[in-house]
Amino acid sequence: HSEETNNGSATADIIGTGYWNEAMPLVRYRTGDRVIYPAKYTKRDLALVSLGLKPVQGISGRDGDYVVSPRGEILATLGQLTRNVDHVLRMQIVQTDVNSLKLFVLSAPGFCDADKRRLLENARQKIPLDMLIDIEEIDQLISLPSGKVPFVIRRLSTKLD
Repeated sequence: HSEETNNGSATADIIGTGYWNEAMPLVRYRTGDRVIYPAKYTKRDLALVSLGLKPVQGISGRDGDYVVSPRGEILATLGQLTRNVDHVLRMQIVQTDVNSLKLFVLSAPGFCDADKRRLLENARQKIPLDMLIDIEEIDQLISLPSGKVPFVIRRLSTKLD
């Protein structure tokens, strides 16, 4: 599935095949990521992209990795929240309502209040001030029944989810 943007680019779903041997039988696995490429690319160009022989402009994050603000805004590109924050192994964002978020941090030894402050500063560059942000250290991230551990989990009871 491909979509053209208004800036001369287009995006398409990334579908991968991991069938390198019998232990990896995933064929046409939808990753949830999207490739960004020049809208002028032809089908032949896209075939070359799929083989890794033609460049793309970038990869956009998983299409489900966003939160919703109280005004209904989609807040995406949240993967940079841990940039320049020490002692964070992984992080997960959980939104249970449009007014608040929990940032679950799987921390490394040495995680301290300064790390929490930097994480909150980074979050405030993307997340409006009227949303409550709670940072909580945890021992294990939330796994879905499928076994996947998503970066963002939205558990909203509104039509916006």
